[in-house]
Amino acid sequence: MDKKKNRILPRAPKTSWIILIMVWIVYAFNTGSREIMNKVMPSMVEYFGMSASTSGLLSTVGTVGGGVLAVFIGAWADKRGTGWLRGKSQVIVAACYLLLTFLTGLPVFSSIAFIFILQFLRFGFAAGGEAIDASACAEWFPDEYQGFIISAHHTGYPWGSALVSLLVAYILAQTGDWHMPFLIIPLCPIVFWVIYLIYSKKQRFIRNNEDMVRMGLTPHVTAEEVERDAKLEHGGKAKGVPFYKLFKNKNVLAAFISYAFIVGAYFGFNYWLTPYLTYQCGMENSAAAAFSVVFTITSGLGQLFWGTVSDRVGAKRTVLICAAWLFLCFLLLPLMRLGTFVLVAIQLVMGFCMNASFPVLYTLAGASVSKEQLATAISCCNFSMVIGGLFPYIIGMFINAGGGFESAAGYNVSLVFMCASLAIGFLATLLLAHEVTGPRRGRDWALTSYESCGITPAEKK
Repeated sequence: MDKKKNRILPRAPKTSWIILIMVWIVYAFNTGSREIMNKVMPSMVEYFGMSASTSGLLSTVGTVGGGVLAVFIGAWADKRGTGWLRGKSQVIVAACYLLLTFLTGLPVFSSIAFIFILQFLRFGFAAGGEAIDASACAEWFPDEYQGFIISAHHTGYPWGSALVSLLVAYILAQTGDWHMPFLIIPLCPIVFWVIYLIYSKKQRFIRNNEDMVRMGLTPHVTAEEVERDAKLEHGGKAKGVPFYKLFKNKNVLAAFISYAFIVGAYFGFNYWLTPYLTYQCGMENSAAAAFSVVFTITSGLGQLFWGTVSDRVGAKRTVLICAAWLFLCFLLLPLMRLGTFVLVAIQLVMGFCMNASFPVLYTLAGASVSKEQLATAISCCNFSMVIGGLFPYIIGMFINAGGGFESAAGYNVSLVFMCASLAIGFLATLLLAHEVTGPRRGRDWALTSYESCGITPAEKK
């Protein structure tokens, strides 16, 4: 029996785990800062007198900004080098998106025009930071556990969102002012940026790779690539690859399409849920903000579970399972009106797969390209938020057409729309992508060739 394959947690040097913890904290506040807007939206609706479609457009502007700017930020980070050099890139980007979050809360910028501009920019830098974070974790961990590590990193999304959402609920309950969460929360992670920047050094990265070899593992970044990056540390730039050329790779294209429609359903749900709990279930805004993150309790656990599964059965199969699971859960959402127990139960079951497909799609795209294209490939997935980001606006229009926030009709139509989106993501993965992880890479029902997915004949055995 292969003991390696039956471990609950992967074997990796201590330094790999320390990097994961620090990057996770930075990423958790990254994602949390993005969720502030959704949690204070009912208060902002009253403050600005916004309609449902306008508030949906505000969410859309953010996600579109994340999709557009993330590609350029990811490509910029790839040119600055991999491994330990990711730390420098990430701190710069993190400082930008948290500064923009802080500016959103300043009363001087409390106009619709400024809010829209800041929302576009801060989501752009946050999504770009996500690609850099995921790449850094992948490069400090062994090749054998890429599905697990990217999923472990991505637990920062649900758990960071949960933490920040609870902070938002507390701040709203204490102050009653929607500005305050934007002003307070960006100050929290500053000390961790500094620690991460100090810790992420060349010699430590080299020693970590040597430790992997002694443990019988495969470093994700080779010695030749380390030497290449060493030349970049003093102002050089790596040769970049235009992101649009990556779409010739069918695995990247499949990840892009699947991510667009699955994340669209996610963003749509995240926008839909707080108003639904407020206007359909009769909750106060602070209570709705707290109850709207129940699904995050199991989301992180689900990401760890499905990330490990993807290393063993394949990234493609894992995405298909998660998309089908979510489809069934979305059909149950109207039952949340029956009471708190049902509300909590549905969210906990849904949460186990809610965020799981996103890091697995990162693995699918990233494993199909060279390491110099890793952050750019992940950013291609984030670029799909240009499509997914439209969902809150569309759902806002459905709610308006159905009679406004107080009417159930618009919410029900929105659920049908989100289910259809999940079906599209399922089919794109099924028909376009080939497996890049797991032992059964030759049996995956794709209509594309292996070569078009960046997979050599030797890898499909």
